[in-house]
Amino acid sequence: MARDGVAAGADVRSVMVAITAVLLALPVELGLSFGPGFADDNGAVVVPMLRARVGVDLIEMVSLNATLLGAAGSEPPRSFCVGPCPGSASLRAISGLVTVRPRSTGDFQGFVELGLGVGHLINLSADDQFENPARRGHGGLSLMLASGGRWFVSRTLALGAALQWSSWTQVEQPAYTSGSTIIPAQSGLSASALALMFSLDFAPGR
Repeated sequence: MARDGVAAGADVRSVMVAITAVLLALPVELGLSFGPGFADDNGAVVVPMLRARVGVDLIEMVSLNATLLGAAGSEPPRSFCVGPCPGSASLRAISGLVTVRPRSTGDFQGFVELGLGVGHLINLSADDQFENPARRGHGGLSLMLASGGRWFVSRTLALGAALQWSSWTQVEQPAYTSGSTIIPAQSGLSASALALMFSLDFAPGR
Protein backbone atom coordinates (compact mmCIF):
# COMPACT_ATOMS: atom_id res chain seq x y z
CA MET A 1 0.00 0.00 0.00
CA ALA A 2 2.79 2.41 0.95
CA ARG A 3 4.67 1.56 -2.24
CA ASP A 4 1.51 2.34 -4.25
CA GLY A 5 1.28 5.75 -2.57
CA VAL A 6 4.93 6.50 -3.27
CA ALA A 7 4.50 5.44 -6.91
CA ALA A 8 1.41 7.66 -7.29
CA GLY A 9 3.30 10.61 -5.79
CA ALA A 10 6.20 9.99 -8.18
CA ASP A 11 3.76 9.90 -11.13
CA VAL A 12 2.21 13.22 -10.09
CA ARG A 13 5.65 14.81 -9.78
CA SER A 14 6.62 13.49 -13.20
CA VAL A 15 3.48 14.97 -14.76
CA MET A 16 4.11 18.34 -13.06
CA VAL A 17 7.70 18.37 -14.25
CA ALA A 18 6.57 17.54 -17.80
CA ILE A 19 3.94 20.32 -17.76
CA THR A 20 6.46 22.81 -16.40
CA ALA A 21 8.96 21.84 -19.11
CA VAL A 22 6.34 22.35 -21.83
CA LEU A 23 5.37 25.76 -20.44
CA LEU A 24 8.99 26.86 -20.23
CA ALA A 25 9.53 25.77 -23.83
CA LEU A 26 6.63 27.91 -25.07
CA PRO A 27 7.34 31.50 -26.20
CA VAL A 28 5.82 33.34 -23.23
CA GLU A 29 5.26 37.12 -23.22
CA LEU A 30 4.68 39.52 -20.34
CA GLY A 31 3.08 42.90 -20.96
CA LEU A 32 2.15 45.97 -18.95
CA SER A 33 0.01 48.76 -20.42
CA PHE A 34 -1.24 52.06 -19.07
CA GLY A 35 -2.91 55.20 -20.38
CA PRO A 36 -5.90 57.55 -20.17
CA GLY A 37 -9.38 56.08 -20.42
CA PHE A 38 -12.42 58.04 -21.57
CA ALA A 39 -16.06 57.28 -20.71
CA ASP A 40 -19.27 59.27 -21.14
CA ASP A 41 -21.83 59.62 -18.36
CA ASN A 42 -23.61 62.76 -19.59
CA GLY A 43 -20.22 64.37 -19.31
CA ALA A 44 -16.64 63.39 -19.99
CA VAL A 45 -15.02 61.02 -17.49
CA VAL A 46 -11.24 60.62 -17.74
CA VAL A 47 -9.36 58.09 -15.58
CA PRO A 48 -6.09 56.15 -15.72
CA MET A 49 -6.40 52.59 -17.01
CA LEU A 50 -3.96 49.75 -16.34
CA ARG A 51 -3.54 46.35 -17.93
CA ALA A 52 -1.33 43.32 -17.22
CA ARG A 53 -0.98 40.51 -19.78
CA VAL A 54 0.61 37.07 -19.92
CA GLY A 55 0.60 35.49 -23.35
CA VAL A 56 1.66 32.26 -25.04
CA ASP A 57 2.05 31.73 -28.79
CA LEU A 58 -0.35 28.98 -29.84
CA ILE A 59 0.68 29.15 -33.47
CA GLU A 60 2.91 31.51 -35.38
CA MET A 61 1.56 35.09 -35.25
CA VAL A 62 -1.35 34.21 -32.89
CA SER A 63 -1.11 34.36 -29.11
CA LEU A 64 -3.51 33.41 -26.33
CA ASN A 65 -3.41 35.77 -23.36
CA ALA A 66 -4.64 36.07 -19.80
CA THR A 67 -5.37 39.72 -19.07
CA LEU A 68 -6.22 41.76 -15.99
CA LEU A 69 -7.69 45.17 -16.82
CA GLY A 70 -8.57 47.96 -14.42
CA ALA A 71 -9.93 51.51 -14.51
CA ALA A 72 -8.34 53.20 -11.52
CA GLY A 73 -10.87 55.92 -10.73
CA SER A 74 -12.36 56.72 -7.34
CA GLU A 75 -15.69 55.66 -5.86
CA PRO A 76 -17.65 58.70 -4.60
CA PRO A 77 -20.09 58.31 -1.68
CA ARG A 78 -23.42 56.69 -2.54
CA SER A 79 -25.42 59.91 -2.26
CA PHE A 80 -27.20 62.41 -4.47
CA CYS A 81 -25.88 65.92 -4.92
CA VAL A 82 -28.00 69.02 -5.56
CA GLY A 83 -26.34 70.79 -8.46
CA PRO A 84 -22.85 70.08 -9.79
CA CYS A 85 -20.55 67.99 -7.59
CA PRO A 86 -17.04 68.86 -8.84
CA GLY A 87 -14.60 65.98 -8.63
CA SER A 88 -17.28 63.27 -8.71
CA ALA A 89 -16.73 62.28 -12.35
CA SER A 90 -15.00 58.90 -12.24
CA LEU A 91 -14.83 55.37 -13.61
CA ARG A 92 -13.74 52.45 -11.46
CA ALA A 93 -13.88 48.91 -12.87
CA ILE A 94 -11.99 45.65 -13.17
CA SER A 95 -12.01 42.76 -15.64
CA GLY A 96 -10.33 39.39 -16.06
CA LEU A 97 -10.21 38.33 -19.70
CA VAL A 98 -8.91 35.71 -22.09
CA THR A 99 -7.79 37.38 -25.30
CA VAL A 100 -6.65 36.26 -28.75
CA ARG A 101 -4.05 38.44 -30.48
CA PRO A 102 -3.18 37.94 -34.18
CA ARG A 103 -0.09 39.96 -35.14
CA SER A 104 2.45 40.51 -37.87
CA THR A 105 6.13 39.53 -37.68
CA GLY A 106 9.35 41.54 -37.60
CA ASP A 107 10.73 44.21 -35.31
CA PHE A 108 7.65 46.36 -35.86
CA GLN A 109 4.41 44.43 -35.37
CA GLY A 110 0.82 45.46 -35.88
CA PHE A 111 -1.86 43.57 -33.98
CA VAL A 112 -5.55 43.32 -33.16
CA GLU A 113 -6.85 41.77 -29.97
CA LEU A 114 -10.25 40.46 -28.95
CA GLY A 115 -11.05 39.50 -25.36
CA LEU A 116 -13.92 37.93 -23.44
CA GLY A 117 -14.23 37.43 -19.70
CA VAL A 118 -15.89 38.61 -16.51
CA GLY A 119 -15.81 42.08 -15.05
CA HIS A 120 -17.30 44.40 -12.47
CA LEU A 121 -18.19 48.05 -12.99
CA ILE A 122 -17.65 49.42 -9.48
CA ASN A 123 -18.58 53.01 -10.24
CA LEU A 124 -19.36 55.33 -13.16
CA SER A 125 -20.34 58.80 -12.07
CA ALA A 126 -20.54 62.33 -13.46
CA ASP A 127 -20.10 65.68 -11.74
CA ASP A 128 -23.90 66.12 -11.72
CA GLN A 129 -25.28 63.32 -9.55
CA PHE A 130 -28.68 64.91 -8.85
CA GLU A 131 -30.18 64.24 -12.29
CA ASN A 132 -27.56 61.67 -13.20
CA PRO A 133 -26.83 59.37 -10.23
CA ALA A 134 -23.81 57.10 -10.25
CA ARG A 135 -24.12 53.78 -12.04
CA ARG A 136 -22.78 50.64 -10.39
CA GLY A 137 -22.81 46.99 -11.32
CA HIS A 138 -22.33 43.36 -10.42
CA GLY A 139 -20.10 40.67 -11.87
CA GLY A 140 -20.99 40.05 -15.50
CA LEU A 141 -19.72 39.64 -19.03
CA SER A 142 -16.84 41.89 -20.05
CA LEU A 143 -15.49 42.53 -23.55
CA MET A 144 -12.35 44.12 -24.91
CA LEU A 145 -11.21 45.07 -28.42
CA ALA A 146 -7.85 46.66 -29.19
CA SER A 147 -5.75 47.53 -32.20
CA GLY A 148 -2.22 48.90 -32.28
CA GLY A 149 1.44 48.23 -32.87
CA ARG A 150 4.72 47.65 -31.06
CA TRP A 151 8.40 48.08 -31.86
CA PHE A 152 11.12 45.81 -30.52
CA VAL A 153 13.84 48.16 -29.29
CA SER A 154 15.91 45.09 -28.41
CA ARG A 155 15.57 41.37 -29.08
CA THR A 156 13.18 40.83 -26.17
CA LEU A 157 11.83 44.28 -25.24
CA ALA A 158 9.11 46.14 -27.14
CA LEU A 159 7.39 49.51 -26.77
CA GLY A 160 3.90 49.94 -28.17
CA ALA A 161 0.63 51.82 -28.29
CA ALA A 162 -2.96 50.74 -28.92
CA LEU A 163 -6.48 52.06 -29.02
CA GLN A 164 -8.58 49.93 -26.68
CA TRP A 165 -12.35 49.64 -26.15
CA SER A 166 -13.68 47.92 -23.02
CA SER A 167 -17.22 47.10 -21.95
CA TRP A 168 -18.94 45.93 -18.74
CA THR A 169 -22.44 44.50 -18.33
CA GLN A 170 -24.88 43.97 -15.43
CA VAL A 171 -24.83 47.70 -14.67
CA GLU A 172 -27.58 49.36 -12.61
CA GLN A 173 -28.75 52.94 -12.17
CA PRO A 174 -30.98 54.02 -9.26
CA ALA A 175 -34.22 55.96 -9.68
CA TYR A 176 -33.88 59.74 -9.92
CA THR A 177 -35.85 62.88 -10.74
CA SER A 178 -35.36 64.84 -13.95
CA GLY A 179 -37.28 68.09 -13.61
CA SER A 180 -40.78 66.99 -12.61
CA THR A 181 -40.34 63.49 -14.07
CA ILE A 182 -39.40 60.49 -11.96
CA ILE A 183 -37.09 58.15 -13.84
CA PRO A 184 -37.39 54.59 -12.51
CA ALA A 185 -34.39 52.48 -11.56
CA GLN A 186 -32.81 50.55 -14.42
CA SER A 187 -30.83 47.32 -14.51
CA GLY A 188 -29.19 45.19 -17.19
CA LEU A 189 -27.35 48.21 -18.59
CA SER A 190 -23.83 48.28 -19.98
CA ALA A 191 -21.00 50.80 -19.85
CA SER A 192 -17.88 51.20 -21.94
CA ALA A 193 -14.64 53.13 -22.10
CA LEU A 194 -12.14 54.00 -24.82
CA ALA A 195 -8.46 54.21 -23.88
CA LEU A 196 -5.14 55.12 -25.46
CA MET A 197 -2.77 52.53 -23.99
CA PHE A 198 1.03 52.62 -24.01
CA SER A 199 2.71 49.27 -23.48
CA LEU A 200 5.96 47.65 -22.40
CA ASP A 201 6.28 44.01 -23.50
CA PHE A 202 8.92 41.46 -22.51
CA ALA A 203 9.28 38.42 -24.78
CA PRO A 204 12.13 36.23 -23.47
CA GLY A 205 11.28 33.37 -25.84
CA ARG A 206 11.50 35.48 -29.01
